[in-house]
Amino acid sequence: HFSIDTDLWAPTQQESGNGSFKVFHAPNHRNIKGTQHVIDAVEELKHEGFDIELLMIEKRPNHEVRAMIETADVIVDQLIIGWYAMFAIEAMALEKPVICYLREDLKDLYKTAGLLEKDEEIPLISASALTIKETLRDLYNKREQLPAIGQNGRDYVMQHHSLDAIATKFKTIAEQALSIQKNTA
Repeated sequence: HFSIDTDLWAPTQQESGNGSFKVFHAPNHRNIKGTQHVIDAVEELKHEGFDIELLMIEKRPNHEVRAMIETADVIVDQLIIGWYAMFAIEAMALEKPVICYLREDLKDLYKTAGLLEKDEEIPLISASALTIKETLRDLYNKREQLPAIGQNGRDYVMQHHSLDAIATKFKTIAEQALSIQKNTA
């Protein structure tokens, strides 16, 4: 259960939708994140005439990563693993649309465990190494939809990853453990 202080990670009023379409990627493990696929997709779209720019930093302090998130139109987390972690959560908390490969079996696992509602969708834009170019092309052509996608991401983080949400989850776990202990004593 990753948690984030949503007061500290609140969106700022950054200009977006103007000029180049800025795609931000901050790999900590290039192969696991699918970095070369991101680089290739952006380069191919540039060659096709799209006004698109890849912003990428590695091994930099979190405040620098945050500053880059805030200037980007869309964030690419990872295309290989099949789930999300802190980088995606930070970007969603800042109301940025996030591309991240999500495995269906892991979504089902979270729903079965009660961590997600049965009909709940995670507001990440799912793309794999094989679909990243088309996903970026689609988002480029639908830039007007990005603010709503970003807002859905922040709402999700507030519900599932905020300090209050995580505290509630752990309180429930503690109460269940105490109930089990009382029933077996």
